[in-house]
Amino acid sequence: MASVIIKPTKELSGEIAAPPSKSYTHRMLIAALLSRGRSRIENYLICDDTLATLQAIKSFGAKVRENGKIMEIYGVEQIKTPKKPINCRESGATLRFMIPIAALASGEIIFEMTPVLSRRPIEPLLDSLRELGVESQYRRGDLRIKIYGGGIKGGRTSL
Repeated sequence: MASVIIKPTKELSGEIAAPPSKSYTHRMLIAALLSRGRSRIENYLICDDTLATLQAIKSFGAKVRENGKIMEIYGVEQIKTPKKPINCRESGATLRFMIPIAALASGEIIFEMTPVLSRRPIEPLLDSLRELGVESQYRRGDLRIKIYGGGIKGGRTSL
């Protein structure tokens, strides 16, 4: 095992950039969508999953501008009803985070997924949302989920 000797110093300064995180990127994009102004996001990770979330927030009305390594997102006051189905690709995070957001829109919102994603359990989330007044249409193995927006009524549920 190698050893490291650290000597005391009067002043230590510097900057270290943490590697970008897929999990944090999903959450930053969603927070920006739900914010009522401009959000600046730096050090984000672009991959197939986060691109699915980025496309989804655009479908719900967010305006996105990329400027080098900074992304600016203008959130919405009211979630828009997407004109086309939201393609979650193989991203379980996109699907699970966006379904409750879809409930805040009005009308029918369709989510599409790959066969791989369709094998992962989503029924507990849909059942929990149903207890809060959100209707949906889905059967295990389907490549589409329909959410009927109109708001979340509230109440009590568990996952």
